[in-house]
Amino acid sequence: SGDERLLESLKRSFEFIAHFMHPDRSIGGEYTSRNTQTYYPAAFEMMAGQCPVASWIAETMRPAVRTLSAAGLGTVDIYNLFPLLNNTVFAYLGATAHRHDALPPRGPSESPGVVHFPDAGLLKVRRERYDLYVGVHKGGVVKLFDRQEERLAFSNCGYIGRLANGKTFSNQIDVKDRSAEITEDSILVEGQFFQASRPVMDPWRFMAFRLFSLTFGRFKSAAYWLKSLLVKVLIYKKREIDVRFRRRITLHDDGIEIADHVEGDPTGIESLEPGDVFTTIHMGSSRYFVPHELISPPDDGFQRPIALADLRTGVDRTIRVRLSPEARD
Repeated sequence: SGDERLLESLKRSFEFIAHFMHPDRSIGGEYTSRNTQTYYPAAFEMMAGQCPVASWIAETMRPAVRTLSAAGLGTVDIYNLFPLLNNTVFAYLGATAHRHDALPPRGPSESPGVVHFPDAGLLKVRRERYDLYVGVHKGGVVKLFDRQEERLAFSNCGYIGRLANGKTFSNQIDVKDRSAEITEDSILVEGQFFQASRPVMDPWRFMAFRLFSLTFGRFKSAAYWLKSLLVKVLIYKKREIDVRFRRRITLHDDGIEIADHVEGDPTGIESLEPGDVFTTIHMGSSRYFVPHELISPPDDGFQRPIALADLRTGVDRTIRVRLSPEARD
């Protein structure tokens, strides 16, 4: 369009999202508010001739379109297949158009440091050996990537449990005002557990929804009303559970250490355990398969279920994640 304000806005958005292109060429995930991991390549390929950061993203993530290290054409469902296919066609046209005039790529700084986006609740720690991503608003979700081996080395999405009434609860709920302390050497996140809204469609709900869609749902105002209601109930509504947590992440040159403390009233709770990969809200464009989900969590005491009888006095868990000293050839 030639709008300079739009161009500057796009450049800022590229600089932001470049931080979340992982060493294994995946993107995003459970530490973000929507849990999405799909890579749409067109904008970066089309802007490679005008923005060095877009050029870096396009060059870095181009292999992911083929390998599906980020969710892509081979993993999305039918509802997102056509939009992504359309986007990929535009990406191809952009890549061929800028084959000879793409700007030299410029990615995020290689220097060790902490990048914090407090309004988004996102934190990235870069060390010579690893990139660490923490979902501060999401209760301290952790994704640790080995930069030398270009792989996901460790994942922990917090704790998830089941109540006696069959509902689930977790500390992995997006809360904007979570208490957090961030320094160069450690990250502390604490707060409450909340009931998670994870409804499953049954025959009666499905028939009611279809009946609405075929009648009142034909009217735009009624359809928007139902959509806003579902978003409020499924995403924004929060119901506290009388269980609290504190997670401290200590940063080392060769990895991290996580120390958790969980305590509360076990009444009405059937189970509670940590999880390496899970989500707590329904988001239509999330939870597509990515290969790094297949990594095995460490076989140690950190992963075992919590003994509910110990909740009243508090349960402490610690895990030290060390990256192998051998560098990649």
